[in-house]
Formats: sequence, C-alpha cells, structure tokens
Amino acid sequence: MTTLESIVESLKLQLKPHLNDDVKLYDEFIIRMIHDTRSALIRSLYVSNSALTQFYQDVSISEIEHKPETGTYRHSIVTLPTQLMTGCGRKNIQNVWSDGDEYDMTYHYCSYEEFMTYRHHVYGSMVNRYCNKGDDLLVYDENKPSSISVRGIFEYPDEVSGYSYTDSVYPIGANNLRQLEIVTFQHLASKLGMPVDIINNGYDETKNAPVHQQQQERRNKEENQE
Repeated sequence: MTTLESIVESLKLQLKPHLNDDVKLYDEFIIRMIHDTRSALIRSLYVSNSALTQFYQDVSISEIEHKPETGTYRHSIVTLPTQLMTGCGRKNIQNVWSDGDEYDMTYHYCSYEEFMTYRHHVYGSMVNRYCNKGDDLLVYDENKPSSISVRGIFEYPDEVSGYSYTDSVYPIGANNLRQLEIVTFQHLASKLGMPVDIINNGYDETKNAPVHQQQQERRNKEENQE
C-alpha cells in the first residue's frame, strides 16, 4: 500500500546520499513538493484526455448550511474540506450524492447560472442538482440532507477529513507513482542546490559541480589536448 509517509521516506532515502550531514530534510517541505508534482501530473493527464480515476477521494461532509429565501427553501451550501484541484475542468468532481438512512440520491451537475435560475434549468425546477462555487458546493435538495458525499480530486489530499498520513492510500495510480517520485526528486534536488544530471552525454554531471561548470571544464580540457 502506497501511503504519503512511504513516498516521503522513499524520497528521503534517495536524497540523503547526495547531501551533507548538516542538511535537514523537513517532511512538510517534501510533502508540499509531492502535492505540487501530483497537481502538475493531473493537469498534464487532463490535457491529454487521459483517465483520472486513480486520483479521486471520497469524503462525507456534514458542514451544511441550508439557505432560506423569504421563508422558502432555496439551497444548501456545502463547505468542502480543502481546495478542489484546478486546471482539470469539471473532472475535479466525479460524483455528488446524499447517503442518508431514508434515501440515496445522486445530484446532477449544472453551472452556477443554471443553478440559480431554477425554472429555466435543463433538468427542470424540481430535479436535485449541484454546482461548485469556489471552495463550496451549492446543492438543491428538498430533503435538506444532513450529510453529503463528494468524490473529487483535491489539491491537498492529506487535508481531506479522515485521511491518515501513515495508513491511508495516497491517491495516485501505481503506473504514475514512479514518475511522481522522479519529478519530485528533481524539484527537491534543485531546491537543495544539488546538481542534476540532465544531459545524456555519457558524463556523470552530478558528482562535484553544477552542470554548466563541468561542461566548461571539459571543453577547456579538450581544447588544451588539441
């Protein structure tokens, strides 16, 4: 099982041989870099129209505010636990539903403009529906549910309620995990001042100096030999 803790520890093991003993690796810093790399990966997959199934998380939300309008039920505001992923269109939410004891209802997605004009909506004025507005969801359901579930892609998976750093599966597919570690390692190496071997020329550019410095030294050596 791949947890956020296991990814952090794997990266620390890869980084330590290249760092001095006085360099301290903070888990919080590595975690933020992991999240940033995951976000960039999701956006690239969205642009290529690839499936994002492995990145979704289910969360049940009870922080719901029912909004009346002149004594008549208008809609409910659902406060999301953390920021939804941006840059992947409507795919940041796969499903929204209520799972109360008396009924199980899936809501239809609509735009904010459609949501606020009930009788002109494509589903009709009485169909249960939702739209997202910033970090909130607006939900229309005459039953006024006390709990609503969301299957979505969140910017910071560890901030979703119920997520455990040590025990919860980190929302990334097995086929994307190695890519996540490689790219995150490269970003961390750059931030920590480590040279990164980015040129496929048979020379190991990572040992003693930055790439451009070793390239110049090699050119000087070749000129002197001539």
